[in-house]
Amino acid sequence: DLQQKQSREEELLRKSYRTKLQDLQQSLTTLDVQLDQITLKIKDSETNLRRLEQKEKERIKEETELRTKVSNEARLNLEREKEARKTETEKHAKRLRTADNECSASVKSLQKEFDIYCDKQRQEAETHQKDIADRRQILELQERDELKGKGADTNAMELCRKDINKAQNTLDDISAKRHYVIEYHKDEEELFIHEPEFRDEKRQLEAHEAQLRQASIDKRKRYEGEINDKNQQLKNHTARLESMKADLSQYEQLCGIENIVPAAFFDDDKQQKTSDTCGNLIVQLRGSLNNKRQKADELKRSINSFNSHFGANNTFHFPVPYTDEEYMEFALNLLDFIENDKIEDYRERVSEHYNMILKSVSREVGLLMNHSAEIKAIINELNRDFRERNFAGVIKSIEMRTEDSSDRMMQLLTSIRDFTEENALNMGEMNLFSGTDRDDVNNKVVEYLKRFMRQLQKEPARTQLTLSDTFRLQFRIQENDNNTGWVERINNVGSDGTDILVKAMVNIMLINVFKTKASRRNGDFVIHCMMDEIGKLHPSNVSGILQFANVRNIYLINSSPMGYNADIYKYNYLLTKDGKSQTHVRRLVTING
Repeated sequence: DLQQKQSREEELLRKSYRTKLQDLQQSLTTLDVQLDQITLKIKDSETNLRRLEQKEKERIKEETELRTKVSNEARLNLEREKEARKTETEKHAKRLRTADNECSASVKSLQKEFDIYCDKQRQEAETHQKDIADRRQILELQERDELKGKGADTNAMELCRKDINKAQNTLDDISAKRHYVIEYHKDEEELFIHEPEFRDEKRQLEAHEAQLRQASIDKRKRYEGEINDKNQQLKNHTARLESMKADLSQYEQLCGIENIVPAAFFDDDKQQKTSDTCGNLIVQLRGSLNNKRQKADELKRSINSFNSHFGANNTFHFPVPYTDEEYMEFALNLLDFIENDKIEDYRERVSEHYNMILKSVSREVGLLMNHSAEIKAIINELNRDFRERNFAGVIKSIEMRTEDSSDRMMQLLTSIRDFTEENALNMGEMNLFSGTDRDDVNNKVVEYLKRFMRQLQKEPARTQLTLSDTFRLQFRIQENDNNTGWVERINNVGSDGTDILVKAMVNIMLINVFKTKASRRNGDFVIHCMMDEIGKLHPSNVSGILQFANVRNIYLINSSPMGYNADIYKYNYLLTKDGKSQTHVRRLVTING
């Protein structure tokens, strides 16, 4: 039975592909003819190319001779211009030096005269001030001696003079603030005395305002009640009018625009009294007219509901019907589809397609997971490198290891790979090695692909799976007595400087591992690396990280706006920019040894 079924399927495939093969054979013949023509075109193109190359050489030779002649003339003109500018520059410089000398001599002469005049004025002022001070002192002594000779108490007079000065200052202060007192008396006469009157007047005005407000509120309520009554009457009449207009609009829509009422309805002269409105009668009429189409609409809804589970390019090639004839044809085809059990044929084809997809995913994941041994080898080299050469004493230990990935997509793909490897013989069509649980395995294949599809929908922006998604990298760092345990991020090891130090050491060790591999093939060499945020490190840690890198032939470059600890670097440079934004590099310090 299987052989006969296979023969029938092969014959169907031959028939379906025979036309395509004929078209392809005809296309192949056309392409052969075009290939022969292309060969002739290539020969013609090569001949034209050689002719154009010869013309190009002649043109280049002529252009070169012309440009050489023009260049020589320009060079001669440039030399003559340089000589003329040099002569003019020398003459200008000579005149400028003569003018500078004359100006300097004049400035020196005038400055000398000005300095002599200033000294003379300063001496006269000092002499005059000294004479005034001497005369004042003599007069005060004469006054004191004269008063003392007449029996006056000079000490008491000095105290009285101080009191007089103090009183005078007080009087001056009072005179300066006299206008405040005048303004206060004016406000008191105009405002403060009449305060009770103002309060009584305010109370009277407030009471009158309250009476007017209450009267206004009462009148407003009366007018609002009348307006509400009128509005309600207007609303009732408007609603009745709108209802009539709506009924007439429905009648015109039904009979004029839609034109679905049979002519026999208008030819009937029988009349019947009823209390229903025109709108209700139109609704009843519309219901009677639509009743005959109800079954067709139910069929369309059922087909649309069934068809909504399938996309435009669905596996079963179910079309999207639009007209009544297409709906009926869809229903007949669906009946034939169910009665002949065509779903089983599609299930087998889709199952085989799903198996191919699952095996492809499993193969790609396996290729990606094959790098795990290489990753572990690199991590072991990093751990050994730190144990053998550790010069940053604050970091006692740095260890790394890999763990299974916590990424949901990676976990799902790993389980798909394991499932595919375990059930490779039971997947797809039946063969000599298939087991009794083949259907269960194929169902699980579909389930895995559904889970894979849902996971892809959860991460629409994810377009690829990287090697870093296949594992988790963990660190264990001991800084003095602080042990972080196994963590995935290098944070909170110590201070910010300690975190930066640990990250720098890990990067240096990683660079050294790949540098060592390259050195085995090409010989040892030196790598220069930029290191940022080095200003956050303690000075002893800066020296330690430099030594940690240098023993591995890795030289660190620190670009910092602030210069410090210059003696621990072999070279120190200063970078500046001029007005044209051009950078100039100047060496400051070189440490030998």
